[in-house]
Amino acid sequence: MSSLRSFVLLLQFFTRLPLPWQIPFEEGMLSRAIIWLPLVGLIIGGINALAYMLGSFLAGPVAGVFFAMGANLFLTGAFHLDGLADTCDGIYSSRKRERMLEIMKDSRLGTNGACALLLVFLARYHGLLLLPEELIPLVILLMPTAARACNPLLMLSEYARKEGLGNLFIGKVTWGRVLVSVGLGALLVYAMTENYWLLWAYLLLAVWQRLFTRYISGILGGMTGDTLGAGDELSEILFLGLCCLGAYHGWL
Repeated sequence: MSSLRSFVLLLQFFTRLPLPWQIPFEEGMLSRAIIWLPLVGLIIGGINALAYMLGSFLAGPVAGVFFAMGANLFLTGAFHLDGLADTCDGIYSSRKRERMLEIMKDSRLGTNGACALLLVFLARYHGLLLLPEELIPLVILLMPTAARACNPLLMLSEYARKEGLGNLFIGKVTWGRVLVSVGLGALLVYAMTENYWLLWAYLLLAVWQRLFTRYISGILGGMTGDTLGAGDELSEILFLGLCCLGAYHGWL
């Protein structure tokens, strides 16, 4: 029952699904629940894939991609996109660390953040349409599954702020729980596809997330909630790019 409560709480935190249950919050509950992140990603990806199939049935694959992107925005509340924009506004402001963190906390959208959002939207849209039509629903399903399964790797860092939502996870997770999440993600990716290229793509994604964590920590002295969101969004795009590479070379 405790595991189920943790899973529901994690789903409520990372999605906007109108779940009817009220889960009492306990200290450390979310950081312990990270083992369920692959399933959270699977639910998001599954709904996005269903939205794609509906749009594709109504008006073809281009409409399907728009439906899937819209479903993703609705489900997540653009939570991670906001983090991506804030991160790019901060770290590419060419200011000192303290000022970067102030900029990231500012709710206003800057030029760097706007450019990052535009590039991510274009990459997601064109990347999906580069795939063979029969592979698009599968990749839409796998993108959030793979990214969120690896996300605990981003949390193995110091927290760059004194307070904030990221403090619920960053520096609070254990290697054991991280490895459970990453391992469950690998099992899901392989079980759903039985494709070794996609499994390699997933492992490359895990390595990239650790490199991203070191890069951000070198600039800010640690990770924040915004950089977690940025890491997730960029991970989905990287996984999509690896899927496109595999499809182009006939490895999928």
